[in-house]
Amino acid sequence: MFTVPTEPMIPDLSSLTIDSDALERQLGVESSHPIGAREKFISRMVLARAATLCEPRGVFRVFGVQHVDTGYALSDADLCLSSPQLLSLWGDSLEYIALLAVTVGPALEEAAATLGEHGDVLGQVMMDAAGSVAVEQAADMMSAAIALFASEHGLHASVRYSPGYGDLSLSFQKSFERLLSMRETLGITLLGGEVLQPYKSITAFVGLRKAEFSVPTDRACDVCQLKNTCDRRVCRHGHE
Repeated sequence: MFTVPTEPMIPDLSSLTIDSDALERQLGVESSHPIGAREKFISRMVLARAATLCEPRGVFRVFGVQHVDTGYALSDADLCLSSPQLLSLWGDSLEYIALLAVTVGPALEEAAATLGEHGDVLGQVMMDAAGSVAVEQAADMMSAAIALFASEHGLHASVRYSPGYGDLSLSFQKSFERLLSMRETLGITLLGGEVLQPYKSITAFVGLRKAEFSVPTDRACDVCQLKNTCDRRVCRHGHE
């Protein structure tokens, strides 16, 4: 056991570079059917512009846990993470849970909207996809920062799970807002239906324990409440 920091931690995400291959995957481009020269040129222009607009920022905070019948109660957080699915994934040996929030700011989505207003549908789609890729990469960097924190304390970190995944209610977004002060630290606000704004933002839970976590091998998207509407269904791990 260690003394849990009472203040949120803010990793440096300034090294983020939007991956061109990930952008093509986000757009549904298959390696057997590469995009043409015109589309490749536009994607490069979009990536160059997106790089100037992307403002990745993230915060995470670690809480000790107490085990309850349907999940975990976070110490000093007034939060019960009721999730039989996470309980089955993380087990009784879980010691801590990290809450993370990350955004790439509003400029990318605003640029996509402007392109659409000017009739550049292809540019709009690509800019929106660039924003989605950027925030996923930023979330990966946050997960890596949490994994580093865990290793420094003799622990292992799980993959991340976001509200809306499996049996995790979207109502947990309010807890992220309260416990991470997302509005003040990142400029993230909650809209109706627990939607995050800027839209290119992610919240997630990460479990920490001494024992290693097994890597999910099932199609995690298939148990998600948002599987029919989520634009991240093709993500690498099938989860956030």
